[in-house]
Amino acid sequence: MDNSILEKTLQFEGGYVDDPDDRGGATNYGITEDVARSHGYEGDMKDLPKSKAVEIYKESYVDPLLDDIDSEVIQLLVFDASVNHGTKWGVKFLQRAYNTLNFDTIAEDGILGSQTVGAVNKYTDTQSLAFWYLIVRGQYFRDIVKNSQSQKRFIRGWGNRIKHLMKEVL
Repeated sequence: MDNSILEKTLQFEGGYVDDPDDRGGATNYGITEDVARSHGYEGDMKDLPKSKAVEIYKESYVDPLLDDIDSEVIQLLVFDASVNHGTKWGVKFLQRAYNTLNFDTIAEDGILGSQTVGAVNKYTDTQSLAFWYLIVRGQYFRDIVKNSQSQKRFIRGWGNRIKHLMKEVL
């Protein structure tokens, strides 16, 4: 993975946040406390070093997800969504976007298996795939708000994230 992908996502995730309405709980650099603990971090989340966050990103997101995807544009979108929503959703958005554009559909199971990797890597219209990826992800944000009004205060920030990513990849 190109380090610029990580830096682009860190722009959105920033530093330490512990918002009582954020379902992710306390995070630092976009790393939730549960994820940090599962990677052996025992300190206060406010003190999570950036180097530990990068290590966690590499182990949990880059190695299992991005190494097999050829397009850096798609890598960025899958990585950013996986950090924001979890790896299963990051992949599921990709599968849904692919299926929106193609008749030979792939399973929307959130698993980055050989079928998904093969289909995505053979697909040549990366810009259309990226566009539909962001549309599918935007719909997911809308569904979150529809199902939980307490999340509505985050919708503009989520929209800004999508808008920024659109400018980046389209």
